[in-house]
Parts: sequence; C-alpha cells; structure tokens
Amino acid sequence: MGGWEELPCDLINAICQRLETYVDHIRLGAVCASWYSAVPKRPTHLFKQIPWLMLPFDDKTQTHCLSFYHSFYSILDDKVYHLDLSETRGKEKWIRGSSHGWLVIAESPALYLFNPLTKVQIALPPIYTFPDIRWYSSYNTGREYAVINCQSGETIYKSQAMLQDMYIHKLVLSSSPLDDYLALAIYGELRQLAFCRRNDKKWTAAKMGFCCLQDVIFYQNKIYVVDDHATVLVSGMSSLPNFTLIPVQHNLTMWMISLFYLVGSSKGLMLVARHYMIDNDELEVPRPEVCSYQTSGFRVYLLESNQWSQIANLGGDLIFIGYNASVLISSIDSPRPKGNCIYYTDSQAELWEDDYGGFDNGIFDLEEERIKGFEELHLHSQLVCPPPIWVMPDP
Repeated sequence: MGGWEELPCDLINAICQRLETYVDHIRLGAVCASWYSAVPKRPTHLFKQIPWLMLPFDDKTQTHCLSFYHSFYSILDDKVYHLDLSETRGKEKWIRGSSHGWLVIAESPALYLFNPLTKVQIALPPIYTFPDIRWYSSYNTGREYAVINCQSGETIYKSQAMLQDMYIHKLVLSSSPLDDYLALAIYGELRQLAFCRRNDKKWTAAKMGFCCLQDVIFYQNKIYVVDDHATVLVSGMSSLPNFTLIPVQHNLTMWMISLFYLVGSSKGLMLVARHYMIDNDELEVPRPEVCSYQTSGFRVYLLESNQWSQIANLGGDLIFIGYNASVLISSIDSPRPKGNCIYYTDSQAELWEDDYGGFDNGIFDLEEERIKGFEELHLHSQLVCPPPIWVMPDP
C-alpha cells in the first residue's frame, strides 16, 4: 500500500474543490512534492476571499531575517503571515493600493502591478504618459515632470518624488492582469480619471466634465465613479472614454468632511459615506497636533429609483475600503469574520504632515454604530510606509 504522496491526482483535485481559503490551498500543496505538482496554481473554485491587511514596515520589530518581509494580517483566522517581498522595499518605491490581489507600485517614472503571492510583475504605461504630463526628464533634478495645469493651461514643474508619492490616488482593475483587463486610475491634483487596456502604451483621459473624483469601481460590466459631492457617473466597458451623469435625487445627510466610496452588491449599487472629525478635542491619534483628522462614522446608501436610500444593515455582508479597490464580500461567501461591518484603512495621505500619518484605521459596526481599532497595527510615531492596505489573497 502506497503512502500519502502516491494519492492519485483526481483525488487531490477533489480535495482542492472542498477547500474554502487560499491559505488552505497552499497548505495542501506543501504536503509533498507530488501534491504540489497536482494542486492547481490558480484555484478557480474558491469563494471571493476575505482580504488580508498588509501591515506597514515596523523597523522596531523586524529582525535581520525578516528585514525584507511584509506582514499580512488575516482577520479570518487571526494570524499574521510573513511574505518575503524585498521587491517592494526602497524609498524610491511607493505602494499606491491594490486590486484583484495585485499591489499597485509607483517607482517613478515606472508604474506596475505586483502579485505578493507569486511575485509576478506586470508593467503599466509609465506615469509620464498620463494626459496632463507634458514631458519628463530624469536629468532635470527636482523638476523632472512638466505638468499642465488643467485650470490655467500653464506648465508647472513637479519633482519625481512628489508625483511618485501623490499622483496616483486610486487604481483599479476590471479583472486579474493575467487576463484581458482594463485599468482605471484617479490621478493628479484635480483627481481626474484615465484608463488603459492591456498592451496600451499610454493612459487615455476619460470624458466626463467632472473632477475631484473619490472612487471608481467596476460593477455589472459597467464603470461607476463618484466625486466629492456624491455625484455618480457611469460608462459602459465599450463606451469609453465617455461617461454620463446618473440623475440621482440628492438626499444624503452631508457632513462637513466626507469621503465617498462605491461598492457593488446583489441588491444594487451602494454608496459609502465616511465622515471625519477634524481638529477635534476628541481625536484619538498619537499626535493630534500633526495628524488632525479621524474617522467618526459611516453611512451606507443603496441606489433605488434614482435616489439614495440609507440602509442600517448589510445583512451580514462586509465592506473593505481604503487605497484598495472598494469591495463588498457577500454573506453567502463563507467562511467569514463578523458581518455587517465596514473595515477601513487610512486613505488621506495628502493630509499627512511632517512625515507622519496613516493611523486612521479600524472597523465600524453598523448595527452598534461603534468603531474599534486594529490591535494588530503596532504603529509608532513615524510615517506609516506603506499605509495599511487591504489585499485579496489571489494569485
């Protein structure tokens, strides 16, 4: 009678089909060499995975053997996984978010996608191909980019470091970049939208007549964007670069300072309003005199009959927002952590001062209307680099 390593491939595949998390999938392949060969490298049967929280570097706790490791916290099994990602280290590299399990990395002038599980890297059109960049020269130190001021038409000069750190506000993908994909980026001081398709050499501006965009998502084969006044526009995948305004009756409860996110659900398009306290005595941040903002609460709205209807319960679903592609995990996908919650990370890098910030992270329980923090974020009084980011464990 043979050992475990001699199990037939069809039986191993049958075991794979019963697994629910990518971590268990990896563990199965780690049993022995023959099982590793039999286990599919890109499982297609898994439920939508619960995102991992990519933690910032912590030089106080990193040992010499972990000096190039990133830590990922899984809220599903309450464990921290360490991945050797030396490819992402360096002051010249800035992680600007994630989508479909791929990190978005700016290494000016390069812009590329990086999968933390497989270490595959895929290039996007470089930063100097965005519509408002007139030219780029690496020899013009401190003034490498000539940028068109979209309001005055004048040319202003920006440093390579500035555009690398702050130029890309959010970048999302329609699907895994290993397939035929479309990438959308909110960019520049006016937070406009540009897109590129696979094998494109440059970014193309969207036509919508709106700026100050705050989020963009793919939902039911369409593209939705929202601006800082909760105005929503839509475009079909084949209708780019043109967007049209969705005539929504504006009945939101507006706060002084808010950020808006979009998520798609089985019930329809949802708007998540994130409200802030600014310069308030109740701020619970390490240095409120420098980092002077903090999330105070959320409101969630469902688009029904051309108006936003506030909902108080997600029915067990979970929402993950921040620099990642905004996502809702359905309650029918199991296993899952506590539902009816919004898991959020800091996405206000432009408000950071004196190399300090990135501390506005937590979990908002809609039912209890209460915020609790992430005990796993052992942050100290230095710039959080990169800020905590939600990442789907998806190869």
